[in-house]
Parts: sequence; structure tokens; C-alpha cells
Amino acid sequence: MSRVVAGQSAAFFLKQDGSLWGMGRNTFGQLGVGSTTNQLTPVQVMTAVRDIALGERHAVVLKADGTVWTMGNNYYGQLGDGSTTQRASPVGIAANATAVAAGSYSTLYLAVTAPTIQQGPVGRAAVVGENVVLTVVATGTPTLGYAWLKDGAPVVGASAAMLTLPTVTAGAAGSYRVAVSNGAGTVTSGVAQLTVAPVPIAPTIKTQPLNRIVQAGVDVTFAVEVTGTDPLRYQWRKGGVAIVGATNASLVLRAVQFANVGSYDLVVTNAVGNATSAPATLSLTSVLLPEITMDPVSLSANPGAPVSFAVTAKGSGLEYQWRRNGVALLGETRNPCQPVVGGQVRNHGLDVPPA
Repeated sequence: MSRVVAGQSAAFFLKQDGSLWGMGRNTFGQLGVGSTTNQLTPVQVMTAVRDIALGERHAVVLKADGTVWTMGNNYYGQLGDGSTTQRASPVGIAANATAVAAGSYSTLYLAVTAPTIQQGPVGRAAVVGENVVLTVVATGTPTLGYAWLKDGAPVVGASAAMLTLPTVTAGAAGSYRVAVSNGAGTVTSGVAQLTVAPVPIAPTIKTQPLNRIVQAGVDVTFAVEVTGTDPLRYQWRKGGVAIVGATNASLVLRAVQFANVGSYDLVVTNAVGNATSAPATLSLTSVLLPEITMDPVSLSANPGAPVSFAVTAKGSGLEYQWRRNGVALLGETRNPCQPVVGGQVRNHGLDVPPA
């Protein structure tokens, strides 16, 4: 015997095997045996019973599966079946209950509410070495059980509403969910995606821009080699002032003029730091390329007569080299040229190299 319950004129006892037996007055069918006949000896009422409570003329039974059953007088609706009809046989009125009680003309039961997730875990992006915490907020009849999953597989030891992942590595990345359960059921959260990135590295300029000395009108490019975690942002400056639109890893200056002369540098930034290049100077050379403005004139002369070839040229630091039939004339590095004539002289030429 596991329990005995007695009312004003009826009694029940519950055996250890879960069978429920009743006897006594049964005027309103409160014994639940399918009739209103009084029972002078114990008669089996139900099986698989966990508990029973008696009112004045009705009874309430809690079965092992959590269902609630009532029988007997229902004048005040105390059977909870939505009517006021007297019941001589048990009628089911609830599920997921954990306890029952009865007053003279009332019935109470304590039901287990299935869990509901109010706020699921939220995905996030982390970096290697960071501590990550995922949480779930759920309601339902205690005690709630929690089981965390990663990529569909259980996370060992993760049985609380909060999942803590200390000093994460790349292997911690994945899809996380949590199943919340109690005696009334189980509910599973949506997916929280965790990404784990390498520790970001501040930019470092490995190769600096080079000084440039060029002639006016040519294109000039300044370039650097940079390492660091993307995204990297670039800003070239001239004399410490940002150049509008100069936001690439290299700076191209088209057809430079004296207005472009100055000191250039580059500032590189990302999420964790910045680096500034060494300054690179742009200068324009004052040397002018050689240009022949008047060619030498062909001549005819008698043998032994002196001749002179002259050329008009401009440029910086000019040097001359006269040639005959494409071959340099030894020592003829002046202008004009006065070669010794042994016959008719022709096909002379002049090379004017830059200084």
C-alpha cells in the first residue's frame, strides 16, 4: 500500500503497483466504477495511478502519465469537464500535471507548462582568444533542462542556460542551438552562428616609397608594400595634407610640373592601428635634354682646303661627338668641326649626348 484517502462516506487506497481501489458510499458516482451503487468491498477503479484526492462528493485522480481524471458530483462544475453533469466513470480533464487536490466542491491540479523560448542565442563574430558567451531565456515549469548543440552534435557538459566558450580557437566556429525541456516537452532554439577570425594585425609598411628626380611633364608613381589585417585604408599626403581621392596603395602623378614638387607620405589604417610611411620627395631636374635646332650643311671642297661643319643645339651641359659615315672621328668633340680634308668631304654627322 502506498496511499490511503478517506472522505465523509467513501475511501480509496492506492497500491504500490499503481492500482486504485475504492469502497463506500457511491450516490453520485464518486467511486468512479461506472455506477452509483454503494460498494461494500474494495473494487478496482483505475491502474497506473500516482495520487488521489477526495472532495465531499467527488474525487480527482492523478495518473502516472500526468493526466488528471475526475468523477462524482458535478453540481458546481467541480469535475472541470466543462459541464455540470454528474460522472460515474472517470473523465480526463488535464495533462502534464504533477499534483492534485480537492475541496468540498472544487478541484485543483498543478500542471507542468511546456518550455517556451523567449529569447534564443544570438550569433556573433569573435577573434581567436576571446571569451564567448551564448545564452537562452526560456519559461516553463521548473526544473528546465538545457542541452547545447554545435553543428548538430551535443556539447559535452553544456547543460545550463548559459554556454561559456573560453579563449576560443578557430575550431569553436560553427552553428549553435539549445534544446530546453521539462516533463511537458522539449523546444529547440534557432541557430546562432559563431565565427572566429584570427587576431587582427595592425598595418606595417614593409617597403617605403622612393624619392624621385624627374623632368617636368613625365608621370611619377609612388608605391609601398604593406602588411596587416584587411580591410586596409590608404591616404596619401603632400606636405602632411591629405590629397583628395588619393586612397590607393600607390599614388600616380600625371605630367608633373613644379606645382607637384614636395614631400609625399602615406598613412595606412585598419581596425587595430595605423602606420605612416617615410616621406618621399619629388624633385624636378634643371637639366634640359639636348636638341639640335639647326643641322650641319653639306659642303664640297678641293683637296687640302680647310672645311668647317657647325651645328646649332640647345640643352644643358652639351657634349659633342662628330662622326663620318657613322664612325666617330677621333678628337672631333668640338663645335664647329674642322676635319683635315684629303678629298671631297661629305656624310658627316653629329652626336650630341646629354651631360
